[in-house]
Amino acid sequence: MASVGALSLQVYVFQEPTHNLWLMLEGPNLQVGNPQFGPYLVFFLLSLWILAAAFATYVEGPFMRAMASKWKRAPPAEWT
Repeated sequence: MASVGALSLQVYVFQEPTHNLWLMLEGPNLQVGNPQFGPYLVFFLLSLWILAAAFATYVEGPFMRAMASKWKRAPPAEWT
């Protein structure tokens, strides 16, 4: 559960851009009354969380470790 909480900021930041991308690609299919709305919602949420996890793992984590080593501080355990 702690790893889900660690991604909450990234999910918040990427929520609107991911939603806008989905609207651009699949706009008419994303209406709530559409019978196929359920699978689109599942794939939207899945893509949002995967994007957030990839950003946290491959961009934010290495950046924070580099900044911590530049300032000669040991990074917290969740950054390693």
